[in-house]
Amino acid sequence: NEEGNLYAHFAKKFQEKLKSHFFTQAELIDKLMQHLTSFIGYLSDHYPDKKMALVGFDDIPPQLNHFLEGLKEQGWEVTLFESSHEAKELTRSSFLDQTQELYQAALMAKAFVSNHQGTIGIVVPDLVRVRSLVNTLFNEVFSPETLLNPVEEASWQFNISAGLPLIEYPVIYALFQSFHLLKDPIALEDIALLLRSPFFKNAQTEHSGKMALLHRLKEQKKSNFSLLEIEKHSQHLIDYEKPLEGWLALLKDVLALRETLTHRQSIEASYQFLVVWMKALDWPGDRRLTSTEFQVVQRFYGLLSDWLKLETVLSALSRQEALDWLKTLCFDTTFQAESRDVNVQIMGLLEAAGQSFDKLIVTGLHSEALPSPVNPNPFIPLSLQRDLDMPHATAQRELH
Repeated sequence: NEEGNLYAHFAKKFQEKLKSHFFTQAELIDKLMQHLTSFIGYLSDHYPDKKMALVGFDDIPPQLNHFLEGLKEQGWEVTLFESSHEAKELTRSSFLDQTQELYQAALMAKAFVSNHQGTIGIVVPDLVRVRSLVNTLFNEVFSPETLLNPVEEASWQFNISAGLPLIEYPVIYALFQSFHLLKDPIALEDIALLLRSPFFKNAQTEHSGKMALLHRLKEQKKSNFSLLEIEKHSQHLIDYEKPLEGWLALLKDVLALRETLTHRQSIEASYQFLVVWMKALDWPGDRRLTSTEFQVVQRFYGLLSDWLKLETVLSALSRQEALDWLKTLCFDTTFQAESRDVNVQIMGLLEAAGQSFDKLIVTGLHSEALPSPVNPNPFIPLSLQRDLDMPHATAQRELH
C-alpha cells in the first residue's frame, strides 16, 4: 500500500546515507561479528582468562545470542547468572474490582513497612493506564492529609515508576488553561479553574476575594462571561473591600496582551509573548512549590528550547497555532520526578523484571492482563518473529 511504499523509500534512502560512514546502534553487534576474529583478539589481550559473565538478563535476544555463540567457538567461557530468589510463601486473594484490589494492596504495603525494615514491590501490569487511580488510593492510605489539601506534598513513603505526560501535571495544566483568558467570551468553568488555582498571582492572599467573585458570577446564572464583565464584577467586590487588586491588575494585563500578536509571526515571537504572559500571571505562583512541582516547572522550561527549534521547520504561525505546538510537546513528553529511596515501589511488569524485594504483591492477575496482548513488529515477518521467539510475538513469550 501507499504507506508501505513510503516506508520502503525512506528505508532505502536511510541505508544509502549510512553506507558511507555511519551505522545504527542496532547494527553494532552485526558489525562486530563481521570483524569477530580481530575483536576477540582485542578482548583476549585485555581479558586473558577468556571469561564473560552476563548479569541481569531476563532473556538473550537472537542477535546477542549469535554473538555469544561466536565467542564460545573461539574458546571463551560465557556464563549467564540468573536470579535464585524464590518466594518463601505464596498467597492468593480475590477482589470485586481493580479499585478494591489496589486499595487492599496499599493497606498491605503500609502494614508491612510499619512493622518491617525491608522493601516491598507492588506490580501493576497496566500501570500507565491506572496511574492516577493508584496515586489517589496510595495517597489516601499513606498521606490522607493530601485529600484535604491537594497542594500539599504527597507522601514520600512510596514511589510510582510510571511517569506522566507533562501536560497532566497540575502546574502545567493550569498554565495552558490560563490561555482561555485570551478568548471572548470565557466559559464559567474555565474562570472557576483559574480562580481556584494555586499557581497564579496572589493565589493565597486573595483566595477569599476570588471565591467571592466566583460566587457572584454563579449568581448571574450565565455560562459565559466577557473579560470586561469579569473586570466589572471584580471592581464591584473591591469596592466592598474584597482582596482582588492583584486579580484585577491581571485582567488589565490580559486586555493589553490580547491586542498583541494578532497576525502570524515566528515561534520566537510567540515565545516572547509567553514570557510576558507568565510574568503577568506570576506563574507558577507565590507559594513554595513542592519538590515534584519544582522539577516539573524546570522540565517545562527546558522544553521551551525544543519548541523554539521548531522554527527551523515551521513557517510563520498564529499565536494559537504556536501554543498548540507547545501543548503537543507537553503531551508527548513523559516526565517522572526524581524521588528519594523508599521502601514501597510501585511498577509495571517490565520495571519489575530482575528486581528483588522482601515482599512482592502482583495485582491484575486475570486473563485480560496476563499474558499481555500479542503485539508483533509490523515490519518483520510474523513467522520469523515466532521462530526466533521475539518479544511480543506470541502469548507464551509474553508470559516469559
